[in-house]
Amino acid sequence: MLTTEPSGSGQQVTLRASGILRILPAGFLTAWLCGWAVGEWFALRLMASMLRTLLGWSFLARWFPPLGGQMPSGHVLPFFVGFLSLWLVLWTIGGAGALCQLMAVLFGRDVVRWGPDGLEITHWALLFRARAHLPAEEITGFRTVRGALVADGRKRATRITNLGSEDQLQQLGALLEAWRAASPPAAPLAPDRSPVAEFVAVRDETGAVALAPPPSARRSTGALLGLLGIALYAGVASVFTQKTGVGLVIGVLFLGVAGALCLYASLWLLAARETWHVGPGRLERRRVWFGRTWSVEFVPLELQVKRSTDSDGDTRWQLVATGAGRSQVILSAIDDPSPPLTLGTWLAERTGARLVRRDLDTTLRRAS
Repeated sequence: MLTTEPSGSGQQVTLRASGILRILPAGFLTAWLCGWAVGEWFALRLMASMLRTLLGWSFLARWFPPLGGQMPSGHVLPFFVGFLSLWLVLWTIGGAGALCQLMAVLFGRDVVRWGPDGLEITHWALLFRARAHLPAEEITGFRTVRGALVADGRKRATRITNLGSEDQLQQLGALLEAWRAASPPAAPLAPDRSPVAEFVAVRDETGAVALAPPPSARRSTGALLGLLGIALYAGVASVFTQKTGVGLVIGVLFLGVAGALCLYASLWLLAARETWHVGPGRLERRRVWFGRTWSVEFVPLELQVKRSTDSDGDTRWQLVATGAGRSQVILSAIDDPSPPLTLGTWLAERTGARLVRRDLDTTLRRAS
């Protein structure tokens, strides 16, 4: 039975980790952390040994005894130090996350508070704390997914809690749904504001609002592909100096084709611009690259939020536009139908098209 208690001008509930079965994941995490500690100690000793070789003085010799064997030297030593530094940072972050998860499994508690100022969620894992705050107008509904209660928002879904029994989660979801229904309605979205974070609102040549993917992700991916293409062509130059005959031909063909594909993809991502234009009963996708425009129109337009499951068991939600015998995925998200549903609702309101949501979980509720 779920117990609520007053908290300021609102209500709150506290759910705690319980059950003997949580010992199983706790044992696995404990064993993993033991292996992580061994790897961390070895990496720190290796880093100290290489820094002593690089700097030429006794660096942290008291805390990290030197390793046996010959350390890398010359021009490759700074490369090994940089690689080990990156690996050590990622390995340390992974260990800290596993430790926090272990504390949550054994001693976790979630405090969920709702009131006039919104929904506040605090996850406690012994000494670790994570907090989230959601305004009522940003929440579109509540649902249970894989033993967790989730709040769907306009931009993303937020986990409320995965503690407590199924009945307690259902009761908490009903309480939160009643609170959200009694809250003031959300203010309408500004015309120049994108409904989701995955797109930005822009103005086309007629002054109408269009949606475009944020350029930052495309530019970073394009830059990485460009560096990879340059590295592959550097490999081609190396093959010319070290190989002859069949090996030379195979190496040049393989590295050259791969490098050309990477550079072409990099140029496309860096120079191409994609926008989605809305109109009565229609949706148009435009791609502009070095002054040339490719346009695809979906008429009569139908929008659909579809669900699929990949080989890992993750649920992928997609917003698909169909029309004129063609279909195109506009936006997809893993285990979170909020962005596709929010964008689909926004497009349906401006185009007058039908939005089909037959694959949505029946517990997902849209805001009025």
